[in-house]
Amino acid sequence: MMTSPMYCYSHDLENNCTIIKRNEGGYYKTDFPEGGYDDDIINDMNMLCGITPEMREAMVCCSIAKQNNPKLEWDAHYTMVLEMLERRKNNG
Repeated sequence: MMTSPMYCYSHDLENNCTIIKRNEGGYYKTDFPEGGYDDDIINDMNMLCGITPEMREAMVCCSIAKQNNPKLEWDAHYTMVLEMLERRKNNG
């Protein structure tokens, strides 16, 4: 089982920078300027922290799942999502 990062950057529907924290559902707004944070910028910010786009995607999935299921076992779900992303990457 893989352990997820403590946090990662992502963005909301208005392209505002957000933070997703390990073991928590939802996201936190940042005090960064509003708007303009597309996937390329967010991925660059995460890469500076050693977080790949796949790791970010798994964190987003876990965050959403945790909102719907507070008892979700985060790291098990994180590992499952990363493995699914890797299979999808290798098959497509």
